[in-house]
Amino acid sequence: MAKHLYTMAQARRDLAMGYLTSARILRSQDGWVVELGGGKALGELADARRKQRRVFKSLDGAAGALEQIGFVVKDLQPVG
Repeated sequence: MAKHLYTMAQARRDLAMGYLTSARILRSQDGWVVELGGGKALGELADARRKQRRVFKSLDGAAGALEQIGFVVKDLQPVG
């Protein structure tokens, strides 16, 4: 199943409306990807111009994007 792609504006709107309730930062081959979820919805943050998933070069950049959307980033928890 293909994941939904969220632009920053869509993610802000859906978070404000209560549709998005969780977020994760995942390692990919070429950087870091932001995964957004809520209920049965699951998607990734996308570049608005290219309409492709957005890959961040740094973990700090991915966390900053979550904060721009409106999530509060308190800590990062590694998964073993």
